[in-house]
Amino acid sequence: MKPILVFGLVFLAIGLPFTIEARSIVDLQPFKSTQTRENQARTLTLVNLNTNVNKWYLLVVRDKKSPSEQTYHLENPLPHRQSIVLREDAEGIEIIEGNLKDPCRLFKGRRSILSYGERSKSPYYALCQNKIYLRNQVSGNLSTKELAVDFLRDHVWSGEEVISFIKDTVYKDAELITAALSLDGLKSPDLKEKPGPKPAFIHKTYQRARLSPGELGIHMQADTDGMMQVGEWYPSSHHEDIFVSVIQPQLIDQQVLSSYGNRVLPFDATERSAVVYLVAFDLEDFELGYSTGTEHPEVSYSERTAPHLKKPGWSGPDGFSTYAPIKGTGMLNPLDASRVVATFTGGFKRKHSVFRAGVEATRNGGTHYGFMQNGVIFSCSTLT
Repeated sequence: MKPILVFGLVFLAIGLPFTIEARSIVDLQPFKSTQTRENQARTLTLVNLNTNVNKWYLLVVRDKKSPSEQTYHLENPLPHRQSIVLREDAEGIEIIEGNLKDPCRLFKGRRSILSYGERSKSPYYALCQNKIYLRNQVSGNLSTKELAVDFLRDHVWSGEEVISFIKDTVYKDAELITAALSLDGLKSPDLKEKPGPKPAFIHKTYQRARLSPGELGIHMQADTDGMMQVGEWYPSSHHEDIFVSVIQPQLIDQQVLSSYGNRVLPFDATERSAVVYLVAFDLEDFELGYSTGTEHPEVSYSERTAPHLKKPGWSGPDGFSTYAPIKGTGMLNPLDASRVVATFTGGFKRKHSVFRAGVEATRNGGTHYGFMQNGVIFSCSTLT
């Protein structure tokens, strides 16, 4: 089983050649399939949200003695090996792997292990001998600073401008990392080809300069004294297909720095000496994944959406403003988590994801960027 590399937040522009009057995430899914079984006590409906991916399912339970229904979000941790179907007696599900069927009973009379798993509050509750997970909604953790930022965005006029001002003044360069540059490695370049990416284009004066990795925190095969030659790539100590490099912008070859001057501003004095950490992955040996957070990105309208572009009665550009009935955990299931080598957490919010100019800003509710996870569409910019 290959290790996986997971991105915490990525926005995708999704274009689908159809229009749907949607009211929940389920209505957006073009590749879902539905199966229903019933007995004297209940009716079960199982929805595979994307049959091509086979990862996420919704199990809808309707008790015949109660007008209410309960929806459970199931996750298949081995989508390439197994799938889920309903039992004929409506007492649970079956796990299909090849020609084998493994029955999994979820109900005993009117009692359900699903209700117990939901009350456990565990983000992932193992079912069917750990072959399937029940996902439970998790409340996100917000720092005092994040709470203040959200309050400004949601309740203060021109709050976004206030946030930008604070970031550019109070918190400017708050996370800056610097390191003393050592020139003791100056000597003739080592022309021996090394594994990993090609080295950076370094100014000829600093081609053998070295920096301390400082706060990098990744164990690697650095020089014996712990220093790193700028622009060179060093293999990780724990995985041969992960490489690390360190550099300062002021050491980059001038030909690179002077290119595309009409697109990239020159570095200021602080930026020129800042330490930049770089990590490279050989994608022949990794899978890439994406997971939404517990609250962000939201699926409601962006605060930048003009009122006249909002569809009457819709709380978001796709007709809804919550992930429900999808359950957001903000983390990976235990099987996937054991395979992860790196995660990247982004800070983008839905409120930043609407077009501000051009034709797209005048239609489709302002045209928001869409995003999806495990083949399940959370938002689609082409809906009208």
